[in-house]
Amino acid sequence: MSENEERQERADPTTPPSSDAAAWAVLGAVSRQSAEEFIAEQKKVAQKQQMLLDLQAHELKHELSLRHWSLRVHHVSDVMKVSFEIAVALIMIAVALFIGGAVWSAAHDDGLVIQAFSVPPDLAARGMTGEVVAGRMLDRLSDLQAQTESMRNPGSYTNNWGNDIKVQIPDTGVSVGEFNRYLHQWLGHETNITGDVVRTANGLTVTARAGSDAGDSFTGPEADLDSLLRRASEAVYARTQPYRYGTFLYEHDKLLPAMAVFAGDAQSGSAEERAWANVGWANTLGTQNAIRESEDKSRAAVSLIPDIALGWLKLTQSASILGHAEVALAAGRMSVRVIDGRGAENLRPEYLPMFRLEMTGSVDDLMGDYSDEVKQYRAVQAGKAFRFVAEALSYSIAATFVEDHDPSGAQRFLATAPGISAESTVGHSAQIARASALENIRDIEMLGALDHRNWPRVLETARDIETEEPKLTASFNAGFYLPTQIWPYLAYAEAMSGDFVSAHTQIDRTPNDCDVCLRMRGRIDAAQKNWRGAAWWFERAVAAAPSSPFAYTDWGAMLLAKGDPDGAIAKFTLANRKGPHFADPLEMWGEALIYMNRSDLALAKFEEAEKYAPNWGRLHLKWGEALFYAGKREEAKKQFSIAAHLDLSESDKVQLSRVSTARE
Repeated sequence: MSENEERQERADPTTPPSSDAAAWAVLGAVSRQSAEEFIAEQKKVAQKQQMLLDLQAHELKHELSLRHWSLRVHHVSDVMKVSFEIAVALIMIAVALFIGGAVWSAAHDDGLVIQAFSVPPDLAARGMTGEVVAGRMLDRLSDLQAQTESMRNPGSYTNNWGNDIKVQIPDTGVSVGEFNRYLHQWLGHETNITGDVVRTANGLTVTARAGSDAGDSFTGPEADLDSLLRRASEAVYARTQPYRYGTFLYEHDKLLPAMAVFAGDAQSGSAEERAWANVGWANTLGTQNAIRESEDKSRAAVSLIPDIALGWLKLTQSASILGHAEVALAAGRMSVRVIDGRGAENLRPEYLPMFRLEMTGSVDDLMGDYSDEVKQYRAVQAGKAFRFVAEALSYSIAATFVEDHDPSGAQRFLATAPGISAESTVGHSAQIARASALENIRDIEMLGALDHRNWPRVLETARDIETEEPKLTASFNAGFYLPTQIWPYLAYAEAMSGDFVSAHTQIDRTPNDCDVCLRMRGRIDAAQKNWRGAAWWFERAVAAAPSSPFAYTDWGAMLLAKGDPDGAIAKFTLANRKGPHFADPLEMWGEALIYMNRSDLALAKFEEAEKYAPNWGRLHLKWGEALFYAGKREEAKKQFSIAAHLDLSESDKVQLSRVSTARE
């Protein structure tokens, strides 16, 4: 075989050797037949598999449909189950809330429940059933409640049924109402009133019982049944609401019974109730002019409950009247702090602004800030206040005008301001009301006379008050405490009238712990030019009331009269630090500077004083003098013109005439 042929054979491997060609042809034919048969079989298999797949797909589709339906059923079932469980849960929550609310309501129930009274059959047959009797007692108790006006917050009462008074008619059988009633009796603090009306030889006896306490019985003719029920209602009111009942008696001019109620309540019970009883006791004692005892009860109240705002108010009032200036000032400031804190919880919300204004005004009075005091008191009158308080403040405002050296302004104010009337104080007769108003007016006239240095008029009005005051005190309508509010000024007027023997006799009647009394003793010695004695009394007055500007001012006035302007200015400086809005030390400081030929420096003092006492005639007179000496003639003329239209003492009028002549 050639090399080319061999190379060709290697190039075509599928070509069998020539010797095997027949064998390869047979094998090829057999292979094709087998392949065709195999393919045919495979087609049959494929068809069967397709049929199986179709059946499986159909079955799967059916199964999926059934499964979807089953899932929907299960979903609906689950939704219904959840809804049912939620409904049950809501019902259980509602039941729990109902029970919880019922328990909470029962636990906080302080109401008054009047059970149907037991009554004779013949009374019941005529319509006076036990329920009717209980209803009438409810009416009487509601009337008592309505006639008792107090600043005290109802929530501060240990046993407060307030306006929650109801008649209870028994149910028959078991009911929700009966269950609720038992729950309130078990957990609450209800006051249950039971009672009976029985027929006796003397007519009818009405007995009312509060809880398990022994009842109070009242007997009288059947025709007086309403009166008997009224007395029984008052007895219930006294047992269950002693502070309110004492206030009711006080407001109806029954001071001795009121004091007995407060005194009894102050001996037992919670600290809060004893504190409030002392407040009521202090108030009642004050009306009877027992001021020292009133101060003691006020101290007892605030020692029991430091946050009792009305206790601090009563202490401020009694200490002020007694001349305990330092105590009064501290108590007044404490009352304002207390009302701005937890003490507000003890007072009815609608009276909180009134209380704060009134106490701020009291502090102003003790510091000589008279212009702001008038502002505070007039705001009380313009707001919500007890009618009696608003009317009584008219005299306080008028007196403050006078203390601010504006007697004419006081008279103008009184001409339009509401005054104490018989209608404003239940139980007071018109005669007593007029006498009380007249005494207040006399006091304002006395203060005006002091400002004018009209000593005969001071003596006249002070002696009139001294004569009339015991009559008012005897009728429990005291207006003034003579030893500290009248006698010191009477003694000073006697001294300034030249009767020093009477002056000393009169001032010796006053207490030694009274601030104004000590100051008047110093003024009396100064009038006699007993400078050492005057300084001794003023030093005691300063020690007794170191926070007050008044003793320093009087001491400075004495030193100026003595001819010691430097010493006077030192005292006026201290007074101004204590009471920066008190005009008197500023004005006298200016006078001291004029005395020292420093009128130029005096102008600033007069200008500052004018901010707090704009209608003080003497201030404008001295201001004009300082301007005149400083060479400011036109400005001096304006000040003299202002002074001429304001209140001046006779000596100041003479001085005004003199300087007016000198400047022409």
